[in-house]
Amino acid sequence: MTAALSGLAARAVTAARRARDADPDGFAARLLDWHTWRRRARLGRMAASVLGVPVEQVSVIDDPHRVYGAVPGDLLIVTDPDSEHGWRFVPDLGASEILLLLDECPDCGATVPITRVATLADLGAYLDADDPDYDPAQGCPDEFPGDPAHHPECGFAT
Repeated sequence: MTAALSGLAARAVTAARRARDADPDGFAARLLDWHTWRRRARLGRMAASVLGVPVEQVSVIDDPHRVYGAVPGDLLIVTDPDSEHGWRFVPDLGASEILLLLDECPDCGATVPITRVATLADLGAYLDADDPDYDPAQGCPDEFPGDPAHHPECGFAT
């Protein structure tokens, strides 16, 4: 009979299951492309640090909408340890240590980069509907208009 896992072993198995559930094929092949595996591990650690969550709460998978040449972009899914809500981000390709939060486009409803997040406070400012000084247009990244996830009829699609 196998004893129940605890501590590091339990967290490791939970992290593996979360990563496998997020991207079964990618998880199975993760060690076949050393450069992608290393980049995604670094992105996961960076997102965990910026957002103050355990690194095992971050999965990095192929982005289904953003491709750079023949290379798929990276989609980061940060699972809130308290609510299990999955927040989605893409890395800011022009600045390390910065994420772009994906949220609904106000015009077409597609999931697109909506604000830059370099600190937990940046995410909080976007989410705080009661902040009278917050201007969403100020945090709107250059990647918002023309993002490939916009619906073709969207006014922000190019």
